[in-house]
Amino acid sequence: MKATKPDLNLDLLKRALLKIHPEYCLFLNDFLEKLQPIIYREQSLEEAHFIHLVGFENKLEARKIITDVIELLQWQNETIFLWESADYINGPSQLAQTQALQENFSDFPGVLVTDGLWDFFHEVQFEDLKLCENGKQIVKFLSERRELDLSEFRLKPLQARGNLIVSYIPNFESMEYDIGGGLIQYLWDSPEIDFERFRKDFYPIELRRLVEKNYVRREDLIFFSKDESFPIQYAMDLISLCPVIETYGSQILGFPVKLTCNALSYFHFYVFYKKLSYAKLKKEAIDFFEPIFRQYPRMVGRLNGLQPEAHEIILDFKGGWRFSAEVD
Repeated sequence: MKATKPDLNLDLLKRALLKIHPEYCLFLNDFLEKLQPIIYREQSLEEAHFIHLVGFENKLEARKIITDVIELLQWQNETIFLWESADYINGPSQLAQTQALQENFSDFPGVLVTDGLWDFFHEVQFEDLKLCENGKQIVKFLSERRELDLSEFRLKPLQARGNLIVSYIPNFESMEYDIGGGLIQYLWDSPEIDFERFRKDFYPIELRRLVEKNYVRREDLIFFSKDESFPIQYAMDLISLCPVIETYGSQILGFPVKLTCNALSYFHFYVFYKKLSYAKLKKEAIDFFEPIFRQYPRMVGRLNGLQPEAHEIILDFKGGWRFSAEVD
């Protein structure tokens, strides 16, 4: 990049950015670390380089921060945004914007910032997907990172020459009442994990196949969230409440009670948008689960003395509430 300054003081850049965006210290550290090879012209000039932002915050906030970074690096003249239009009906589609880019340039710009890969990523995760011709071209580009041809007029493909592509991926919403691409399941399996470790280790389950196929490289993924991310802390608080809910259910039923991850995920879906404090979340959990516990058919296991009494009750959710009893 012509505007790159190899003698740039990254510490000064970071301090300037933190004054503007003090709540994003962890993200800015990760982002600037990924940018460093580009800043110092150490990247390969044979292919494109990606940074994928897994968004746990609003994408307009992501665009604002990326724009501030680009301006401080003086990369404005080499940057193009391919961003979803606010006019969903009359605005140009992501495909149309990319085709227009190919019609006007022979090479990728020095920096391309886009939220346009999300729809493709969301669909290509499925094994049985039959890709259209444009989809095949995108897969080829993601794998080889050399050139991209989406033209309808037999134009020369856009050539990658060490350029940077910053891609915003909104956090996926999984099925089965789990918000956040396997977030609850991950925290369920690792309840003691801290936030910084979580940021480095976790990525949405919808991206797993893309990583396995090398369409997305694991090292190119970074978290976009505040240092104190409400959605993630909310999920962590919920996991910490599980023993409280189980103890309360045990008091009602007279047997030890266990919740499954499915049961907790369903409740997470129910309260996710309420944004409750920890105390209110605890009260909401008790109010939510109490009538469910009171529906347990305690007499079923004792009919005619044919079955022994349960020593543990398990509450699950798979399209409806399900109790199961572990017996001696």
